[in-house]
Order: sequence, then C-alpha cells, then structure tokens
Amino acid sequence: MLVGLKDLKAYQAGLPGNRLMVDARRLWIPIMVGDSARTKIHVHERNGALIPGELGGRRLAKEVLAARQKLLDSLAAKRSSR
Repeated sequence: MLVGLKDLKAYQAGLPGNRLMVDARRLWIPIMVGDSARTKIHVHERNGALIPGELGGRRLAKEVLAARQKLLDSLAAKRSSR
C-alpha cells in the first residue's frame, strides 16, 4: 500500500487517511542522507520478488517528502487539539 503524490498534495485535514492508500506493484523509495532526500529508486514486484529499477529524481523525492511531512504535521495537530 502507498499514497500517491497527487492525492497526498490534495489531502485536507479531517478527511479519512485510509482513502489515500492504494495497492501498488510499483513504488519508489527515497534515498536519504541524514534528513535530506538525495534521490529515489523505483522498485517493482515481479513474480513475488522486488526488482530495482530507475534511479534518480531528487526534486520529486523532496516534494513528496515535504508533502508527507505536511500530512504528518496536520495529523499531529489534529490529535493534540482533541
């Protein structure tokens, strides 16, 4: 399961988070150095095995991680306001 970038950017606090999750056979993983996204690697599933693919896309990795942090901050703020 994963969350798409467009869905993550469009997310609004208060909406159910489970609607963001989608089943995927292909995903990418950010490569981090400390707190900084340096690049990403595409990974896909073939016959039950994870196969590495394309490497690159630093800008997109940074955008997705920023959107992820925004979502986490929003959820944390909502929990603390209860």
